[in-house]
Amino acid sequence: MARIVSAVERARREGARAAQHEHLRLRTPMDRPIDIFRIIEGAGIWLMFQPMPRLFGAYKHENESAGIILNTNHPSSLQRYTAAHEYGHHVLNHTESIDEEDSITGVSRALSSQETAAQAFAADFLMPLQLVNYTLRTLGLSIQPSHLSPVEVYKLSLQLGASYAATVTQLVALKKIREGTAMKLQRERPISIKEELGGERPENARSEIWIVEEKDPRRELTPRVNDEIHILLGETPSSGYLWSVEPTRRDSQPMRINESAVVLVHDRFETAEPSNEMTYGDSGIHRFVFKVLRPGACDLRVLKIRPWQTGEPPAAAFEATIRAFERPTGDADRGLSMHQKFLLSAA
Repeated sequence: MARIVSAVERARREGARAAQHEHLRLRTPMDRPIDIFRIIEGAGIWLMFQPMPRLFGAYKHENESAGIILNTNHPSSLQRYTAAHEYGHHVLNHTESIDEEDSITGVSRALSSQETAAQAFAADFLMPLQLVNYTLRTLGLSIQPSHLSPVEVYKLSLQLGASYAATVTQLVALKKIREGTAMKLQRERPISIKEELGGERPENARSEIWIVEEKDPRRELTPRVNDEIHILLGETPSSGYLWSVEPTRRDSQPMRINESAVVLVHDRFETAEPSNEMTYGDSGIHRFVFKVLRPGACDLRVLKIRPWQTGEPPAAAFEATIRAFERPTGDADRGLSMHQKFLLSAA
């Protein structure tokens, strides 16, 4: 006897299938975060950002025009997820939707079929299986993990460009983790994870903490302005070899700080002992903390050298590629997306 499919399940399947078909149509690369804002602009949809007391977002399609509005007060990851939800309304041929918190992050069984389908679309469009598998491998994790720590899920969410909570939910939907594991993960507060990773609370609670370790050479990071990048490298000071930053431009030429998308805020040596008091011969971690100042691309290069031996080649080198994203509205806090403002001014 065939199983009866509920209206909620039918709506979920409709949204998930629509997301998969849309990626096939767009030929979306599955080795980087989904550029949802650029996709919306490419579809000819007006994209507006405004502060809104209660609304997360809204979609309207009338005659030959369609528009999406997003709450500019929300963090980037939530804006991206809301944008994917509203784009789902467009792809699913819905006429309009006014979305508060429940529509975006609520339990689907309590929503209308239209909102359930858009919610499923958002999750599968921003975090498709192929991209999740690729990102898990990039982080050195199994694509079928038996367990994921809060820190690992947080790192995964950064690489996917999604919120911590949305990432946990999608991992369950993709059968990567069990419901019980998800419930434990959801109890963790992202700000607490950031404090654990950075050793202290970030100056801006909305800033993300990107961790790059010695086992992650040539990692490509996609932070936002005000995010922090922490590079952690093993060091034994008594050996005489110390890590030192050598910023470079994309053309590998020496780079002045004011040319860079990032700036070195501070660096420190951290011992493995809780007291953090160093004794001769101790090994530990040299932590370099960078802050993203502006959009742009650059390479961070850290060299292991003996400072007094000038002209000698480094004993080791570590590099990471930074592609810092700009706000969709550019320098403005609100209004149309920067690309669409340019099109209007050029018209």
